[in-house]
Amino acid sequence: MKKVSIKNRTKHDKLMDKLAEFEMWINRYRNFRERVTIIIHDKPILSYGDWSDCQVDLEGRVIYYSLFDIESYQVERKVFNRSIDGLSNATYEIVKDLSLQLAKFYIIDRDKIDYRDFVEQYDTYKQDMYKIHTYMSNQFVLSSDTINLYTKKG
Repeated sequence: MKKVSIKNRTKHDKLMDKLAEFEMWINRYRNFRERVTIIIHDKPILSYGDWSDCQVDLEGRVIYYSLFDIESYQVERKVFNRSIDGLSNATYEIVKDLSLQLAKFYIIDRDKIDYRDFVEQYDTYKQDMYKIHTYMSNQFVLSSDTINLYTKKG
């Protein structure tokens, strides 16, 4: 059964095609006890008076991700002396953001704790959360055809 699902509420079809591979990968290689829904849309998110690209409902197990300013990520850049096209760069940035949020649910499920316990003991889990986030995003990049420019030529 699919535990992580991405719901498309955006006009960015090419980007959503690339994120569909992340959805398949996360369902194959990460175990979650309960369903996590990721809703991707084009509307801005205002959080604590600042613009944000992501907001998380820990109780409802929903991640809201905004592509409102995605054009700023769709720029070509060099990584390890390799050029990455704008679409791959944007995909990588989104995967990193989503991996950080999914790491929270992963810890909650792995440790069989309530989201309130996670919030109350955030400092205890913070380092582990960032480690899981890094593992998740890097493992996806290294195993993926979506962002294959990191592994070309060597």
